Amino acid sequence: MLIFAQRVWAVMRGYRLMFVVSVLAALAYTAMNVIPPLFIRQIIVWVTEGEGTATGLAVVVAATMAMYILRGVFNYIDRYWAHVAAYGALHRMTMGLYTRLQSLSAHYFSRQRTGELISRGVADMQALENFIAHAVQMIVLSITIPLGMTIVLFVINWQLALLVFVPVPALIWITAWLSPKLRAMWRGTREKLGIVTSTYQENLQGISVIRSFTRERERTDELREASYDFHKDIVRANKFTTIPNSAVELVSGVGMVLLLWFGGRAAMAGDLSAADLFLFIFYLALIYKPVLDLARANEQLQTALASSDRVFEAWDTKPRIYDKPEVVAPEKPRWDIEFQNVSFAYKDDLAVLRNMSFRVEEGEVVALVGPTGSGKTTTVNMIPRFYDPDEGAILVGGTDVRDLPLHHLRSGVAMVMQDVFLFNDTIRKNLLIGRPDATHEELVAAATAANAHDFIIATPNGYDTVIGERGIRLSGGEKQRISIARALLKDAPVLVLDEATSSVDVESEFEIQQALSRLAEQRTTLVIAHRLSTIRNADRIIFLREGRIDEVGSHDELLALDGSYARMHYSQTLTREWRLRTETPVATAGGS
Repeated sequence: MLIFAQRVWAVMRGYRLMFVVSVLAALAYTAMNVIPPLFIRQIIVWVTEGEGTATGLAVVVAATMAMYILRGVFNYIDRYWAHVAAYGALHRMTMGLYTRLQSLSAHYFSRQRTGELISRGVADMQALENFIAHAVQMIVLSITIPLGMTIVLFVINWQLALLVFVPVPALIWITAWLSPKLRAMWRGTREKLGIVTSTYQENLQGISVIRSFTRERERTDELREASYDFHKDIVRANKFTTIPNSAVELVSGVGMVLLLWFGGRAAMAGDLSAADLFLFIFYLALIYKPVLDLARANEQLQTALASSDRVFEAWDTKPRIYDKPEVVAPEKPRWDIEFQNVSFAYKDDLAVLRNMSFRVEEGEVVALVGPTGSGKTTTVNMIPRFYDPDEGAILVGGTDVRDLPLHHLRSGVAMVMQDVFLFNDTIRKNLLIGRPDATHEELVAAATAANAHDFIIATPNGYDTVIGERGIRLSGGEKQRISIARALLKDAPVLVLDEATSSVDVESEFEIQQALSRLAEQRTTLVIAHRLSTIRNADRIIFLREGRIDEVGSHDELLALDGSYARMHYSQTLTREWRLRTETPVATAGGS
């Protein structure tokens, strides 16, 4: 609890004074509720003892009116400033979490579901904002106001005050006993909500796959099961959360019954004035209301604690990939690449790269080929440090990539991937990710070189056309050409092409290959391709098998070697020839 308070207080930097003022305003607002009963008590004394005057009554009425005006002012300050401070803290926490997530390596995201991370960044953050804006004031008021009223009652008649508060220790024990259990329950509900969010998101993103395989019912059942698990957990959490509320109602009823019985008898015996009996009854109702609010605030507190566990768990995750202290970019950078005895495994017992060594000179085009799972994509992903090697070193310009600033390294690498990701924004803004300060003329030049300009200007709003989530309004070939134009605009000295044409038709592939040829000019280029016809002109071809280099050479040299590359080449050639024969129309008998 103390650590939670310290961390929340830390993220409220810049809003602390406003938050403290809102709490003080809440205290003042509640104090305005405490003082009027004392005025009423005085009026009752004047009436019963015949000591009142018109002037005195006017003063009390005026003071009461002033109290209600001040209540409105303090209530506004409390509610408005508390929300400003809470949303300020929420903004800082949201950006802090997002910044940390951005710094984490691909290892972390490979173990997390996107929807789960979204749940932490939205639902859990909202729970923390709700706690800051409402529960803190409620907790402060629920402790200070009853304490002040209790002191007044003990001053008036300590024996009666002690009697009506007899049930309170039981209430405190119930709340203390339930609190750790409630926190665990609410953490479970937040995790189940994350699963629901993740499943919902995945189903919507994969709706075309679900439909094509007619798996609507199965995916619906999976979401229903996740939602039902969340439903069960939150119902169970609420079942126990409502116990303190119900206990407060019971305790307040017991306290009121004791007051009416013993206080009424004392008043009838002349041991307690009617004015004091009124004040006891009025204050007792006000005392138990904050205690009831405290029970409700405990629910918000347990939810916030559970949410903070999840938020700060991600926030505290240490990046595996980071800049060393005082690392600087070279004044005259070179962009040759060398792998020196590199080994890497995603899991300890599953090596992906094994003692790999090769070199790519500046301006050279090197192709990586091999069967699925041989480590091609992992190899190129290690150049911009999406992963670091477990053993060995990767050098760029003769310097270990771990001794180069991440921004410098990644700015020097442009990647065109098989799975193109485009944002739900305009074509222009998707292109400008490559270089935000590019002019329109540079944008058009890059799109033209990528064979994309003609189809872009044919869209409803040209470069300002919104292309939908992940570019859904574009064809596969169009998305690839946008990706190539983006890489051209970046104008990086190192180019990585990972199956950039594998998912497009032959006509689109020809246009994309033309664009890629322009893109690769005078750049250090690594190409991954399953279609060997696309890389036959590479300076060198490296054939990988099970994370090791099996063969190295030019296209002709590897064919002459008659090894793994040659077998893959002839297999693809025969397959292509067979497909051409089977797709050729055959004249029917009697045809002309």
